[in-house]
Amino acid sequence: MVVLEALLHGTPVAVFEDVGGARSLVEHTQNGFILQEVNDMRKPWQELAESPGKLYEQHTNIQKMDLSDYNPANIRKKLEDLILQ
Repeated sequence: MVVLEALLHGTPVAVFEDVGGARSLVEHTQNGFILQEVNDMRKPWQELAESPGKLYEQHTNIQKMDLSDYNPANIRKKLEDLILQ
């Protein structure tokens, strides 16, 4: 949920390769980072801090993502439709 919220706000994210479904939302170095282990966490954020252009590029890539399926209003509508069936 936190990963999705960050993406909806245009913020790059970090996820672990083998944990949870958020991995399917992340393209490594395009809109965030896919990490193998906790010790990998520092490097990508340090790179973004040292290169604002990379941060802007990821932000731009995130804005181009179609996250409409995850929009709270759309989710609510889908749930209401299921209940009313």
